[in-house]
Amino acid sequence: MLKRLRAPTTLFSFIAILFWLLLPGKLLGSGDVNYIPPPVFSENETALVMLNAEQAAEAIDGTLIYPGQTFSFWDTAGPFDTAHGYVYGYGTLNGKVVPALAGGVCVTSTALYQAVLDAGLEVVERHLHGVPLAWTNEDDAAVSFHVDPDGRLVRGWDFRFRNDLKDPLVIIARREGMTVNVELRELRPLAVSVAPLYRYGSRLAWCPTL
Repeated sequence: MLKRLRAPTTLFSFIAILFWLLLPGKLLGSGDVNYIPPPVFSENETALVMLNAEQAAEAIDGTLIYPGQTFSFWDTAGPFDTAHGYVYGYGTLNGKVVPALAGGVCVTSTALYQAVLDAGLEVVERHLHGVPLAWTNEDDAAVSFHVDPDGRLVRGWDFRFRNDLKDPLVIIARREGMTVNVELRELRPLAVSVAPLYRYGSRLAWCPTL
């Protein structure tokens, strides 16, 4: 199971993390996606897309992936519903731009895919949108789902990759304006030894970002 770390709950944990912060992990790969909306989009429509991209970035930020583990964007950023902070944005269907719940999360999955390529990690599953997009040059990673008659989300396409390195890595994801940036960083041995001092939970409160 992939882990996310929470803030330390003891003084010893807090002191230990100071050593971790002084030993930032090596940058393995990074990806940047500068979202360019269709010309017909209003400022509000663009904002909805970026809101979903930001929500997905926050969901994957701080995810710790141990050697041999496979990361699933769907499992980590989803479910893509309003209960998890997503709104109606815009996606592609049959080559057309249409309103879609969580439309925009593919901006983040694409930035992650680019970081994975940059790091030379093994891609397990990846799908193209199949239509020209102004914000990517066929280096995109689409995710999808549909809603069944009972109103339940049914997963479709996913983006997955495997940590085939000998050390754990952590995902650092940020949205700044119209850009989503994702970094993959290696955790050094001291950082790995500190990690168990945390309570595993919803997000990594402290991580190397230099």
